[in-house]
Amino acid sequence: MHIPRFQTLGQYHDAWAGIILFAPDQFTSYDDQPVDQRRELDRRFDELREGFHFAEKKLREPRLIRVCRELLEMSHEAYIAGDDKLGAHALQECEGMIWSGRKLPVKHAVEAERRAFGELVLFKGVEVSPYPYEGSEADLGDTQRQLWEHAKNDCGPHLADEEGFMMCWAMHADRSIHSVKARSLKAIRAHFQEGARTGEIVGTASAQLLRGGGLLVYHFEEPNRPLIVVMNLRRDGQFQPPRFHLNDPITFATSSAIR
Repeated sequence: MHIPRFQTLGQYHDAWAGIILFAPDQFTSYDDQPVDQRRELDRRFDELREGFHFAEKKLREPRLIRVCRELLEMSHEAYIAGDDKLGAHALQECEGMIWSGRKLPVKHAVEAERRAFGELVLFKGVEVSPYPYEGSEADLGDTQRQLWEHAKNDCGPHLADEEGFMMCWAMHADRSIHSVKARSLKAIRAHFQEGARTGEIVGTASAQLLRGGGLLVYHFEEPNRPLIVVMNLRRDGQFQPPRFHLNDPITFATSSAIR
């Protein structure tokens, strides 16, 4: 009797994060035995395909479901071909289409729809952004840097929480930083965007520690800068050097991302 790998949507989402963290060749075993990295990569993607019914229940729209399946294949193909950035970005874009709190601007979905159907309907007329790409700490603006320091201080006492957490902050026009709480990420994003529209909010930040404590992800925005995602992977109890990913702005989308 086949026992499904995933019993809940949360378990299924954790599997996506595991690939983003360790693909294509950093997978480990619980007993510290050598791991066939290619075989493990294939196995992990097979698990995502097997559990995709969880995604279908959230997506609902048949054409979008087919596009997301194609993004999954594009990601797997890219990792196999040695294009780790495309592999990660296509997977993250697909993740964001399923879980709205992780949503990214449309990029690789344009090619995914063309591959799947031979024509564009959902993403017809979409102008493909140059983002995302990987940058460095030097890409942080002054406001983003201040928010990062504040977020690190607030998160510090909670980093041992195995259940994970989500925290959000806004910098107001007087440069004060306030914690933001709401019933959902969607409500927080709406609050950020309204504050940005009125000029009350001049910077936003969020931090999420994934369940199990293996990955801490920050998001920082300020006007006229790209959205910067800082990813901190924890191994053997220690956080590795952060990686900086630049994306199209969301909260301050009407301002230019060009410095």
